[in-house]
Amino acid sequence: MLSLGQLSQWLDNLKRRPDRQAIAQALGFDEVVICAFAHHLATVRNLCAHHSRVWNRKFTIRMKLPRHPNHVTPWFNAQEDHKVYNTLLMLTLLLERVCPDSSWKSRLVRLIAQMPAGTTEAMGFSVDWRDFPVWATAHKDTDDDPIHV
Repeated sequence: MLSLGQLSQWLDNLKRRPDRQAIAQALGFDEVVICAFAHHLATVRNLCAHHSRVWNRKFTIRMKLPRHPNHVTPWFNAQEDHKVYNTLLMLTLLLERVCPDSSWKSRLVRLIAQMPAGTTEAMGFSVDWRDFPVWATAHKDTDDDPIHV
């Protein structure tokens, strides 16, 4: 059992790059992206754990946006790479890989739909974010799990 901070440090401390790459490839991304995301996610987790505001925060510890696989690259918002949208997208992509039956994505989309006007833009969502295939399937889910905030 590792905390997110320990996982981030463990990934960074793996001596052999091929070992990091093997882990990252199993997740569908490059090792540089996964290591940077693990560090970023540990920071986001700590902010949340200490009741900090993250919805419109400009993160100083940024994740590295993936360039591969090519089909996911346009879904990230490179203009707002310091906002929480990219974090949520990366979490969604990783969860689809490790737990394809998760209802997290559909619950997230429903929660975002309940937010006041202008909130999604402050979070780094592009105007057409719902048109991306990764999000388009979320509204089709018939999951009735409650949204816990």
